[in-house]
This record gives sequence, C-alpha cells and structure tokens, in this order.
Amino acid sequence: MVQKRQSELAGSIRITAPTGFGSKELVKAIAKFQLQNPKVMIDLQLADHVVSIVDGGFDLAIRFGKLEDSTLIARKLLDMRIVVTASPSYLLKHGEPMHPSELSTHNCLLQMTIKEPTNWPFIIDKELKSYRVQGSFHANSPRAITQMAIAGVGIARSPYYAVAPHINDGTLQLLFADKEATKVGLYAVYPPNRHLTAKIRALIDFLVEFYAQEIVN
Repeated sequence: MVQKRQSELAGSIRITAPTGFGSKELVKAIAKFQLQNPKVMIDLQLADHVVSIVDGGFDLAIRFGKLEDSTLIARKLLDMRIVVTASPSYLLKHGEPMHPSELSTHNCLLQMTIKEPTNWPFIIDKELKSYRVQGSFHANSPRAITQMAIAGVGIARSPYYAVAPHINDGTLQLLFADKEATKVGLYAVYPPNRHLTAKIRALIDFLVEFYAQEIVN
C-alpha cells in the first residue's frame, strides 16, 4: 500500500496551449490522462498568441511550429498537415480552382498567426512554390477560419485537425491534396532549468504515446 501511494501521481500541472487545438484535441488526451491519474489537477489556459512559460508560471506549453526561443526544450508530439479547403456552396458559386495559381482570383481566408499568411506554399512538379493570396477575412484562430469556410465565404488554409470533421461530413471539400507542401510540428515545451516532476514527465510521455495512436493528421 505504501509503495502504491508513493507511485501515485498527484498535484497540479499548469499548461498553456492554442485555443483551437487545446479546446478540442488536447482535452481528449488530458481527459484520458486524468482518468488514469485522478489526483492530478490540470490548469489549462488557452490563447492564440505565444505566452511566456516562465513569466506566466506555466509548467508546460503545447505549441505548433519551430521554437522561436532556443533556450526552451521541446519534445515533438506529432506532425500536422496544413490543408486547403472550401465549402461545396463556395465552389458551386465561384468555381473550383484547378491549380494553386488560380487562388489569386478567389477570396482566401487568412490565418494571421502563421508566418507569411498571404503566401501559400505548394509542391508543383516536385518543387516548392508559393502563391500570393488575399481575402476579406483575417483571424488569429483556425476555428474562426474554418467556420467562415463552412459558411461559404472563401477558401481556407488550416491545420488538418480544425477541418477534419467537416471534410468527413461533406461540409468542406479538400483542395490540392496532392500538392500539399507543409506539415507543422506540435511540441510539448518547457524551460531547461525547470525540474520535471514525475507528474509532468508522465504527462509528456502520455501525450507522445497518445498522439502516436490517435490519428489527427
């Protein structure tokens, strides 16, 4: 009994994560982790801008993309496809672009939290090429971009997790799947000088295993 109590994980873990991924995909993993470890308390703070881990008092950050701060330690959880989609109603009204170069004549929905939001890259004849786009709607949230695409406002470029359910139910259509150029890494990030307690290390290990089994890309 004493050994069991000593091996049980307990205490709080404070996490920051992107709003869209955190509120849907990440909580699926956290729910399973907490069911297995009911004495661990998770404080999840969601934001669509990069939050300082140290200044914010966080134990862990879940982030997409390459680290801007080289002093942090990152462990990759998965690679996520970045895909282009549009609703059937938009394509019926405006026509389906058959080549990425035609995107310049379409209303493209711009996610402003990514680098170069007005330049969309594709693989054309085995070479990386970028095409400049523009549009009437800008947002810092993949969820907002996705909802506008579903409404038929324009063409979206989003992380696959944000649009996958809508591709499956037919409310969004995947475009240029054979020309996709981008995958973005999802990482668990923490400061190098912060001692990883057993509960934080266990959560990171759990997330790595979870995303190796759960296909969200």
